[in-house]
Amino acid sequence: MSQMIVQAMTIQPYKDGVPHSGIYNGNKQMIHAGTEETGVEITSLDNSYWQSHYIGAKSFQ
Repeated sequence: MSQMIVQAMTIQPYKDGVPHSGIYNGNKQMIHAGTEETGVEITSLDNSYWQSHYIGAKSFQ
């Protein structure tokens, strides 16, 4: 069985602390919970909003 490596990302969109997180999907993309209207989203990390709010990532196997 092949191993899956998951990178969990932490981002800081609103207040102090880490109120939001996502999963790195490769190719400079992350999966995260959007708004009630959009639901789950795949978002480019090239987006200036996410670049300015990115805190870090951790890999899990």
